[in-house]
Amino acid sequence: AVDLSHAATVVDVGGGNGAVLAEVLRRGPHLRGVVFDLPAVLALGAAPLEDPMLEGRWTAVGGDFLEEVPSGDCLIVARVLANWPDEAAERILRTCRRALGTGQRLLVIEQALPERVEAGDLLELGSLDLFVNFGGRLRTEDEFRSIVVRAGLHLTGTTPLDVAGGRWAVLEAVPGEDVG
Repeated sequence: AVDLSHAATVVDVGGGNGAVLAEVLRRGPHLRGVVFDLPAVLALGAAPLEDPMLEGRWTAVGGDFLEEVPSGDCLIVARVLANWPDEAAERILRTCRRALGTGQRLLVIEQALPERVEAGDLLELGSLDLFVNFGGRLRTEDEFRSIVVRAGLHLTGTTPLDVAGGRWAVLEAVPGEDVG
């Protein structure tokens, strides 16, 4: 859904077991990658990245995305922000913003709620589950856009993804106004 032909290094922020990064590297044989997550999460292993085709093309880096993230040509934040309340989601994106230089970009990949959710819709239950378990929630594309902009990023595009199990979107952003 996104052209990464001009990127060399991709950082999967909050990348867990590396499943998203593994798929990106498979589709972009010229890419190198970093799976970035808490050290305790990385200690559980990165089985999807243990593919011989990906050998030597990725590293794992431990840290806290609320404090600092590694730099790369493209940072990916996939299925992370819905776990967090708005203020923390914005803080994560501000941390990513600080890691981006000129010509680098951020991809936010999240399930997006439609503008109107009917009572009893499974999306409504999913959002309730996120709130109870993590303090987060599902958001509409407009709500995600708002958080991206408040974090000091300039939104350059939104690509809807037709993925089984829900309505997903990729929001592309580049550094905008300077944030401390």
